[in-house]
Amino acid sequence: DGLIQITKDGGSHWTNVRSAIQDVTDGLWVSRIEASHFEQGRAYVTFDGHRSDHFGTWIFMTDDFGKSWKKITNGISEGETVRVIREDPVNEGLLFIGTETGVWMTRNRGQLWERMNGLPTVSVYDIKIHPRDHDLIIATHGRGIWVMDDISPLEQMTSNMDDMQIHLFNQRETVLWENVSRGGQRGHFWWAGENPKNIINTSSLPKAEFRVAAPVTFYIGSPEIDSVQIKISDPAEKYSSNKCIPD
Repeated sequence: DGLIQITKDGGSHWTNVRSAIQDVTDGLWVSRIEASHFEQGRAYVTFDGHRSDHFGTWIFMTDDFGKSWKKITNGISEGETVRVIREDPVNEGLLFIGTETGVWMTRNRGQLWERMNGLPTVSVYDIKIHPRDHDLIIATHGRGIWVMDDISPLEQMTSNMDDMQIHLFNQRETVLWENVSRGGQRGHFWWAGENPKNIINTSSLPKAEFRVAAPVTFYIGSPEIDSVQIKISDPAEKYSSNKCIPD
């Protein structure tokens, strides 16, 4: 209910640091506090004032255990009610927020935010970054769960990449699944999300040989590049292919 408390001794003593945050009406709901994975003393705080008829956009960061705070909302449309903020566990500059209308992202700790496309206009209540699969998982007020598969390329992006013409990211391992139906799974099928394509059995391949869909993610920073040539092979170059991938 508007207070921000911090403890440095495991909860024996708490200090309210809310007064160090300026230009926010007292008593507004603190929608989320996110402690940093990287730096002691760093944390992020968001406020939601819509219940009190305040529709400002409030995101703040501290690097000194709440003694001082900096507002980090550059690029976000004013009036976006912010419900949740998450710091990526791999890239300290990568942050995500969930608002009344969708998801926003920054690659430089809030110096500039940009809206993430491809999601319906929906209120986002919570965000989770999967620690193993590096998927971005969001929960919406529309009672839906949305997943962006594999944000590891975003985690690998650095500020100097903006000046690169092309860059190939480290790719996530692709699993070769063998699905066996035991029957009686119709209810599960109705309520399961769409997974990446698994095994594709190709009759033209030798017996017991399969193909699996393995995405390859790369970055193009020059508008003059309209196609990319990629060679894929095993360590002995037994199988290889040249694929011309359009921009």
